[in-house]
This record gives sequence, structure tokens and C-alpha cells, in this order.
Amino acid sequence: MDMNLTRGRRVADAVAMFVVAAISLLILVYIAFGEARRNYERFQIEKLISQGQVAQSVIETFVRPGLPMHQFVGFTPLTDPLVDADPLIDNIAAYDATGNRVFSSNAGGKIRLLGSELGRRSDDGLAEIRTTSEILQVVLPIKNRFETVGILVLSSPRALIVTKVEEAFLPLVSIAAIGSLLFSLYVVVFGQNAPPNRRARVVAIAFALKFIVVSAFVVHTLLSVYTQGAQARAKAIADSLAQRLDDIVNYELSFDEFTGIIALVDDYKRLNPEIRAAALLIGDKIRAHSAPVPPDNKWRSLANEFEFQVPLTKPDAAVPIHVVVAMPKDVVYKQVFRSGKNFVALFVACAFIAALFMGVARSLQYVSMAAKDLDTEEKEKATLNLVKPVFFLAVFIEHLNYAFLPQLMHEIVAHSHMSAGYASLPFLGYYAAFALSLIPAGRLDGRVGSRKLIIVGLLLAGLGISLLSALSTLEMAIMARVLAGLGQGTLFIGVQSYVLANSSANRKTQAGSAIVFGFQAGMIAGMAIGSLLVTYIDASGVFRLGTGIAFITMLYAAAVLPKSEPSLAGAGRPRAAFLDVVAMLRNGPFLKSMFLIGVPAKAVLTGVLLFALPMLLTQQGYAREDIGQFTMVYAGAVILASSLVSTYADRSRQTERILVAGGALTAVGLVIVSLVGLDMFAGKDVNPAWMTGLIVVGVSVIGVAHGFINAPVVTHVADSRIAAELGVANVASTYRLIERFGHMLGPVMMGQVFLFFGASWASIGWVGAGILFLTILFPSEPEPLESSEEDTVVA
Repeated sequence: MDMNLTRGRRVADAVAMFVVAAISLLILVYIAFGEARRNYERFQIEKLISQGQVAQSVIETFVRPGLPMHQFVGFTPLTDPLVDADPLIDNIAAYDATGNRVFSSNAGGKIRLLGSELGRRSDDGLAEIRTTSEILQVVLPIKNRFETVGILVLSSPRALIVTKVEEAFLPLVSIAAIGSLLFSLYVVVFGQNAPPNRRARVVAIAFALKFIVVSAFVVHTLLSVYTQGAQARAKAIADSLAQRLDDIVNYELSFDEFTGIIALVDDYKRLNPEIRAAALLIGDKIRAHSAPVPPDNKWRSLANEFEFQVPLTKPDAAVPIHVVVAMPKDVVYKQVFRSGKNFVALFVACAFIAALFMGVARSLQYVSMAAKDLDTEEKEKATLNLVKPVFFLAVFIEHLNYAFLPQLMHEIVAHSHMSAGYASLPFLGYYAAFALSLIPAGRLDGRVGSRKLIIVGLLLAGLGISLLSALSTLEMAIMARVLAGLGQGTLFIGVQSYVLANSSANRKTQAGSAIVFGFQAGMIAGMAIGSLLVTYIDASGVFRLGTGIAFITMLYAAAVLPKSEPSLAGAGRPRAAFLDVVAMLRNGPFLKSMFLIGVPAKAVLTGVLLFALPMLLTQQGYAREDIGQFTMVYAGAVILASSLVSTYADRSRQTERILVAGGALTAVGLVIVSLVGLDMFAGKDVNPAWMTGLIVVGVSVIGVAHGFINAPVVTHVADSRIAAELGVANVASTYRLIERFGHMLGPVMMGQVFLFFGASWASIGWVGAGILFLTILFPSEPEPLESSEEDTVVA
């Protein structure tokens, strides 16, 4: 294949590569910025709670005997040092039980109390967090022995928090631009001069290296912001304590003339258990130290701690006086790790999007520049790459809503004064419409072609999401979800027919793996990015974004996907759909593929990984975001295994052997997960990392197993005799419909297992034994086939 490029084509190629690289990197930087902003704000909230507890403790000591709060003396001297020490605090005020302001610090600006309807409880339940787009307020209760007599409110402008993060991330924009420019220059100078058979690989490797290098800068910046945020709490404690004691030094008084200094330092330590110690040092001697006091009355600096010192005297003072606070490094590192690991899903989502952009750009160039010169394999790869972003983005826009859609449905039901059970109706409508659209879409493929199915599916999905942006009633929600379900089901069959029709017999499984990639990658990216975006643009903004992506993708599909011809497979048989279904259900190999491999695999996904495992992990004390990480591990294993096994499946044509291996590995993975219940892994004295590691291994094995099943089983069905008789698209769509019963039956069957055997890890092991039994029953005598390769046409 010879692809000698003109100068104009080289410039166009370079510009295209620059645009693709710049967009992918800017998405990465923006997503990292949004995540950093969200977590830095959480660190700020924790710091405000810690600072507010100092004033809260003093005021509650006064009101606890029953004294009225308005008689408290010293609010300004108590709170002004906190405001002066922290530029992110605008003001501190106290309100009585009726909402009237009683006190306000003199420093900072005036405070406006936000309504309680804007509030939510903090993660530790100690405070209420009230927010608008401009202001963040931490509200702490003030209680006497019997009741809440008022509230303490700390206010922080959100713009100042954003500015702190912007300062750290602004250089990344320049780094992304430079990286994109260098990549485009590399494509022109080296990539386009590489041998034609290596050109795509050279460009892809350079793109990956560029993305990895810039990602390293992004991750470094992200961790730096998190580290500063995690340490800010201890630094604020030191600054606050120093401000409380500063007047004694300024007026040249002696600390020996005052009582209560030791109690003050002890209070700071009691209210902030994350710090190891706080102390007031005069020279090298301790004047006040939080309990326990060192026996030699000298401050001890430890290598595994961060120290924060605030001087109270001038640098040239004869006897320096300073406040020092020590925080163990592992406390900071745990907080950084807790925040950083949530970025993993977002990073993976950005990597998927970047890879899709790159693949589409290269494929468009191949198709437009040298379609006649491409060999069959290269042309096939390019044609399949064109449809990958369609399915990915379709799944992406659907899962953008999953992080908040259930809560939104409950709010609509509550506002309409209906039973909470009605909140599930929109979801039921979606899944019912999705399932019911599969068989009609499969039969329509034989008449209108896959390209039109894809376009209509995107149109319906976009209309469904558009209706959600103007949501007001439950009826409208049900209509919107039904439209989305019809669109997603129609599009799914259209994409499936497209990849099967545009792949030769020796590449069908590899083509099918594109669907596996699109679903798993779109699910990860959509849920991760949707949960981030809803924080900044609200639910309606996410819906409008999804609508825009849907219609842009529809235009892309109409402009780029090759025009399709109706499939001739199964033509000339204008009989009812149910007769085809009956014929399939009477076919032994089809039934075995369905009920011994396909349906059990989906039941394991929904019943074990999405129902039983989160329940058991919650009982073990795992956080919600940690449980979500296990789902991401599963999806990653599916993508990896599917991409590797699909090549072997097409080369060997041994799909039955691969499916048996997938079923056996599923059983092995379930048994590994069930071992968590043994005392050697779950005992009180056992490091929790052992349990986590075992679950990761088990979930990964299950993901690999399902990678062995998801794409090969479609090839297995498509190559069957019944597919040659009734049409590949028709049989594949029916398989997908019946496979959906596995999704529905999984939680129901797992619930029955827990009912009879108890909600224990051992029950998952018994499920593994059942999967192994079904796998043993699967192999069958080979049936006489009329290979569907002859019926393959361009969709």
C-alpha cells in the first residue's frame, strides 16, 4: 500500500492530529481540574468544621448550665483570630434558635445566612453544609444540656477556593498545548515518512506517549493540590492557636501570669484527633503541651510527621516563642489516597475518549485518502473504527445520568405526593422498551439497513434525554425513559448488525469486541464524568449536554458511516416474528448457548457483582466509592480479556472451547471471592488489605471470564445453522433479548440464595459451583453448519 502524501495533505494531517491531541488533553485537564476543585472544597469544609469547633466548644461551655447565649462575652476576640489566620474564611457569626443574628466577628465581610433547604449533612455528621454558587457555609449547632439554642456559621466564598485550584492548574493548559504541538510536528516529520504498514502504529505510539507524559504532569498537580488541602487543617490549627496567644506576646506579658493555657492546647488536640500533638514553646522548653506531656519537657520532632510552626516573636528575638502542631504523615497520605483513587475512573474515562478520538481520526484519513489502496484487512479495521465512538457515546450519554437519576425520580414522586414505589416506573419503562425494541430492530435491519437503525436510535435516545431536561411530572419522566430505551435498543441492534456485516468471517469476534469495549468503556466514562459534572452544571445541564452529544453523534453517523444496503440474509421469508423465535427456542445449540452460558453470565454480573457484593462489602465497612472501584476493576478486566481473546477466537474458530473456559473461570472467580469469609482473610487481626486484594483478584478473574464470553458467544450464535436460516441480525437480536432475562433474574435469584443459605460469602461460592455445573453441560456435538460467511454483506 503506497500512500505518498502531498504537502497540503501533510498540513491537513498535522492540523487534524493537533486538534485531536489538544481536545483529548484539554478534556483530561478539565476533568482533573473539576475533580481537584471538588476535593479541595471538601478539604476546606473539613478545615472549617475543625476551626468552628474551637469556638463552638467555648460557647457551649458557657450555655451548658442554662445561661442565655446572648450574654456570652468575648465572641469577637474568639473568632477574629480564626478569620485573620485563614484568608478563605469570610466571616463567622452566631444565630439564636429563631434565626436572629446574635454575634458576628469584626474581621472579614458581612455574612448572610443561607436557608436550610440548601443544606446537607457533612460526611462525619458534625455539621450542616449549605452552599450556593457563590458561598459555602458550615453550620455548627450550639447546644446546652437540653436543646439546641443556636448555630455557629462559618462562611467562605467559593470563588476563593476555585482560585486556589486554578493557580495550580493554569500551567497545565500550556503544557497540553505544547504537547499537542510537538505531537503534530512528530506526525509530519516522522510519522508520515514511516513505511505505510507501520505508519498507523508509529502515530498511535507517539499519541500514547504524549498522553502519558501530560497525564504525569496532571497527576502530579492533582496530588500536590490534595496534599496542600490535607495539610491545611493542621496548619489552620497552628495559625488559630497562635492568633489566640498572640496578644500576650505583643503586650510583652508573661505566660506565667495566665491560667488555662494548657487547657486551651488540650482542647485543640481533643477537637482535632488527627494531630499527634500541639504545644507552645518558649525557647526549647515546653510551656504548654497537649496530653501526654513528654517526660523531659522538650518537643520531639519525628521523621514520620509534618510539623507546622507559627512564630509569635520576631525572628531576632532573644527567646523565640512559637506554636507548633504535629500531624502524622500517614494521616495526610490516607486523605490524599482517598481523594486520588476517585480520580482513577475519571482518568480511565479520559484515556478511553482520547483513544477513540485518535482511532476515528486515523480511520477517516485512511477512508478519505486511500480507500482504493487499502488492503481488505486495513479497510475493515478503518470501517469498524468509524462506528466505535457511536456506540461508546450512546452508552456514555445514558450513563451520564445514573449518578443522580434515581434521586431525581424520588424527588418528583415526593413532590407529586405519590408512594415512593412509583419512582421505579421510569426505570422499568426504560428496560422494558429496550428489550421490546430488540427483535423488531433486528427484523428491520433486513429492510432498511444498520446505518438507518443507528441514526434513528440516536434520534430517539437524544429526544428521551432532552425531555428529562424539562422534567416536571412522573408521566413525562416515564415517556422520556421509554423513548431513551427504544433508542438505545434500536441503536444497539444497529451497531451489532453493522459490525457483523462489515467484518469477514475470520474477524467477527474482534468486531464484536468493539461492542464490549463501547459498553464497558462508555459505562465507566459516563458514570464517572456524570457524577462530577452534576456538581457544577446541575442535573438539567447534564441532560442538555447529553442531548447535544446525542445529536452531534447522530450527525457524525449520518456523515461518516457508509451507506448501508438491507441485509439479504433470511430474505423472502415474510413470516411473523414469533415463528422465528419459536424456531430458535427449538434449536438445541441456540438454547445451550443462551441458558448455559449467556444468561448465567449476565445473572452473575447483576446478581453477584452489582447486588450481593456491594451488600457484603457494606457490611464489612467499605465506603461507597470503594465499592464502585471494584466495578471498574471488573469492567477493565472485561475490556482487556475481550480484546485479547477475540483475535484467538477468530483465528482458531474454537468459540465453544473459549466459552467453556469463560464459564469455568467465572466459577473460579466466584470461589475466590467466597474465600473472603474465611477467618484467615476476615479475622480481627488480619490486615484489611488481604481482604481487598482477594476481592480484586476474584473480581478480575470474573471480568476476564466474561471477556471470554461476551463477544465470542455472539460469534458462536451467528455461525450457527439457525442463524444461516433466519438471518444473523434476527438471531443475534433475539439472543440479546433473551439474554436480558439474565440481568433481571440475577438479583432475584441471588436474593433467594441469601434467603436459604444466608447473606454470607460462602453463598457466592455455591453460586460458583452452580455456574461450573452449567458449564459442564454446555459442550455439544457439532451441528452441520452452513457458514453465515456467505451471507455477510456490507451493512
